Amino acid sequence: MNTWLIFESGPTAQVWTNMTRIKTQRYPKPSKALGQNFLIHESTLNTLAEKICHNDPEILVELGAGTGNLTLALAQRCKRVIAFELDERLVHWHDKQQLLPDNVELRQADILRISYQALWEETGDRLHLAGNLPYNISTQVVFSMCAQNRFIKEAFFLFQKEVADRITSPPGKKDYGTISVVSQYCADVKKILEIPPSMFRPKPKVYSALVQFRFFQGEKPRCDDYEFFVKTVRASFSQRRKKIVNCLSSFFRLEKHLLEAVLNKADISPDIRAERLSVSHFVTLASGLKDIVQKKALPL
Repeated sequence: MNTWLIFESGPTAQVWTNMTRIKTQRYPKPSKALGQNFLIHESTLNTLAEKICHNDPEILVELGAGTGNLTLALAQRCKRVIAFELDERLVHWHDKQQLLPDNVELRQADILRISYQALWEETGDRLHLAGNLPYNISTQVVFSMCAQNRFIKEAFFLFQKEVADRITSPPGKKDYGTISVVSQYCADVKKILEIPPSMFRPKPKVYSALVQFRFFQGEKPRCDDYEFFVKTVRASFSQRRKKIVNCLSSFFRLEKHLLEAVLNKADISPDIRAERLSVSHFVTLASGLKDIVQKKALPL
């Protein structure tokens, strides 16, 4: 009999060895176009649900319900689950099979177009999010979530391991980039565990990883213009091998002497590369840059 391993990362790393328990329900064929890889290993599903529901959220919002395997595990631990699924085939299949319990509300919607503010107004509290995200839209989900972060308390998402490494990377590492800075500007991010391809059908070619986001509420320095902050970060990483002063000069079409003044005020060397800067550096940099851009009457 086969065994699968789940590797938990962090200083208190543990390894679980679980006997293979595969759900045998006949599911609709996964859609390659929608990036569907269904998590089917029962013990892994239960482990994920325990991690996600560690603080007993009253309402959990699941992005990408798929075949409902994770949904069922979450519903056993939460009073109410609002699950979103884009694939019309799967929504109809759930209507027919009636496998989901009464405390699950399945809604057909594009998770990239969800208004977290509307959900916050509906539920009356900051949101708890979770989901096994399709690989092909996972970074878009992160940026959409971060743009609406004031309505969210916590999120747990499964990503391709490479994306999880980028989200959680500290400064100075090759994985550190725009998604790292934006995620860590909005939340305390932590990679919780890694899951091998054998737990999914179809099997992806890479490992997956569960990442926890705990969103800040006033605890950290903030830029008064979130969109401009993100624009500054993107500009800084637009040409990774170039000095930051050159990246910003090219992107914003500003004279280097003006940028050098802003960088010096932010205690940033003009010769440094973006991957060496902390999140707080980017906050100070974006604020100074915005003042210069406004004075020059350039489009934000």
